[in-house]
Amino acid sequence: MKSEKVYLDPKMKFDNPAEMFDYYNKNSFTINNKEIFLTRGIGLTDWEFEHKSVQVGKIIGRGQFGEVRRGKLTLKTGAVVFVAIKSIIEGKLCEFPSDAPGDLVKYVKEKMWNKNPEQREQMDKVHILACFA
Repeated sequence: MKSEKVYLDPKMKFDNPAEMFDYYNKNSFTINNKEIFLTRGIGLTDWEFEHKSVQVGKIIGRGQFGEVRRGKLTLKTGAVVFVAIKSIIEGKLCEFPSDAPGDLVKYVKEKMWNKNPEQREQMDKVHILACFA
């Protein structure tokens, strides 16, 4: 299997994004003849959480697109809430039965962020009690 490398400069390739960012946090790089230094990461939006804020528990259900697990989420306020964590199986997101109505397929793809990732903040409008990313 071919290993994909990540890079900003094709002459300097890394095995993964973490390795690349670690390197560029300590070293500069040049784009359009300008020397660039990474000084800070991009902050999280209100609806995003760090991985360390999520505790993933046992599987409580499985479906065509993935599985649901129990979990605990530590909110930014420090409060802990119990959550159901839906994970989508890679490659399953866009598989629909051939006889599925086109409007339904389009709606689900939009709401599952396939088409419009910026709609993640609006998931409460599709009968999801709360959506944490």
